[in-house]
Amino acid sequence: MRPVMQRAWGAVVAAMIVTTGCTPREPAANSKSDAKPSPAARTPEAAKTENPPSEPARQPEREAPPAAPPVTAAPPPAPPVTPPATPAGGVTPADEAASKWFITVERAKELFDSKEVNGRQVIFIDARTFLEFRDEGHIRGAMHYATAYTRGRPQPKVTNYLPGSAVVIYCHGELCTDSIEVGRYFESLKLDIGPVFVLKAGFPAWKAAYPHLVDKGNEVGFD
Repeated sequence: MRPVMQRAWGAVVAAMIVTTGCTPREPAANSKSDAKPSPAARTPEAAKTENPPSEPARQPEREAPPAAPPVTAAPPPAPPVTPPATPAGGVTPADEAASKWFITVERAKELFDSKEVNGRQVIFIDARTFLEFRDEGHIRGAMHYATAYTRGRPQPKVTNYLPGSAVVIYCHGELCTDSIEVGRYFESLKLDIGPVFVLKAGFPAWKAAYPHLVDKGNEVGFD
């Protein structure tokens, strides 16, 4: 029976072909994944997904400006310098020494010529450095005794020649205080040295007024 049915079905199919002119179709695709949509059929969302827009160029990061140095508070102003108090009467120690000891070059020449005052021998003392005493000259017959010798025991020539004598001390001039320092040292020894005189204008004034009474070299007479 089967061959007869197959032949009959084939005749029906042939008749359908002759009558309609149609050919049988290919079977449709079974999976949606096999069909690819045309480019025109793609939605804007799909296009964005497939071709994402390029990211904008990243700007280089700027370096942070350097931190400002810490602000330090200004030091407090120094307290004003107050001059030393002036003793009663308006006389400072320097003024007192000047009024007590300072003499003019003319008075120094009188003491040089008389060689004594109030019954005491007068000895001239040069308070400059030894090189100045030796090389630049000194008052004739003067003893050299610089301020460097006042920081300790007195030299033998002080204890041998100055007790009981008056002294005329000189240095570089009115602005030089070496003469006053040496005079105070002599007073502090308590060796009965004095009275003390200080040639206010110093050796330059003596040399200008009495150049013939200036000697150079070592001291003489105080071995």
